[in-house]
Amino acid sequence: MLNKSKYLNLKRLHRDFKVTFPLTEIGFIADHDCKTTQGDKGFELCLRLSSETKYSNDIIGDTRYQLRFPNVFLKVPGVWRQISVEGKRDAVFFKYEPSLKEEMEKAGLLKPPYCWEIRLTPAINSILKECEALCPRLYERGTAEKLDLLAMQMFQEVLLFRDEQKNMADNTDDVIRQIAAYLHSHFLEEVDWDELLKNNGLSRRNFFRRWKEMFDDSPAASIRELKLDYARSLLAESDIPIWELTRMLNFSNSNYFCSIFKAQYGITPYEYHCRMFQKKK
Repeated sequence: MLNKSKYLNLKRLHRDFKVTFPLTEIGFIADHDCKTTQGDKGFELCLRLSSETKYSNDIIGDTRYQLRFPNVFLKVPGVWRQISVEGKRDAVFFKYEPSLKEEMEKAGLLKPPYCWEIRLTPAINSILKECEALCPRLYERGTAEKLDLLAMQMFQEVLLFRDEQKNMADNTDDVIRQIAAYLHSHFLEEVDWDELLKNNGLSRRNFFRRWKEMFDDSPAASIRELKLDYARSLLAESDIPIWELTRMLNFSNSNYFCSIFKAQYGITPYEYHCRMFQKKK
């Protein structure tokens, strides 16, 4: 994406206008081969635009992140991080003096999480192009201030994108919890997944991906466990035939039902029934 690397030092540039958060440096990294680094020094907003690899792997505090490109990494003084980069990558960074941390926290710019995936929207691309276009004019009057303001616009764009994505994820999680509750109440019924997900505004890919992140068992495994638990209660309390129980639970056949029951509880349905009635005598 970037043609060549550029590093602009803005520390000693004169500003005619007072800017709340002046930059110290801007860097455009093209096809750069970085190694794993760690520490809690440095203060920058970094946009990792692309890479030879599919994911970046980072640790911030005690949390591990695996993110697709493009993504954002916000390096905050005092926050320990380990950055792992495999292969070459393109990136853009905006650096600040660590002394600005407190003021930027008050402004709401440094809230965790400190890394997240983004999409290179027209607004983000426009800011990047404007910054690059100003590089040859670094020592012209007003250029430093323009770069300071463009960096703040970039902060706004990537933070808004992060929060919008988080809200969407939170809404999706609520919908999935509702589906889980529905399945818990209707586990004896045949599930039409296409209809269920369509009515809840979810794609199959998004649903199963988010479910896997939220629950230990798959939807099918959760339903199967509910059925087996219900079967166990009926076997303990009644003389219901195995074939009828199989039909009631919507299993394909009795042999399949008996095999998964035994795999779950270490005993066949009939043996379980006999054992439970023997205890009652």
